[in-house]
Amino acid sequence: MRIAQFANLGIPCEKCGANIKSGRLCGKCRDTLVTDLQAFENEEKRVTGILGNDKKNTYYMKDDQKG
Repeated sequence: MRIAQFANLGIPCEKCGANIKSGRLCGKCRDTLVTDLQAFENEEKRVTGILGNDKKNTYYMKDDQKG
């Protein structure tokens, strides 16, 4: 059976429950998920960049004197 052959038949979006013809998410939920994932990746890159810069500017001293 093909859902596309029946105009009033659909499967529910796993997030919002809207009727869809194929896949697991409706277009709106899919776009929201893509946007959220992109924002997360951008934040990860930003945090990694900040942490990476901290390591470049850190100086260590070795104390060879024994007291």
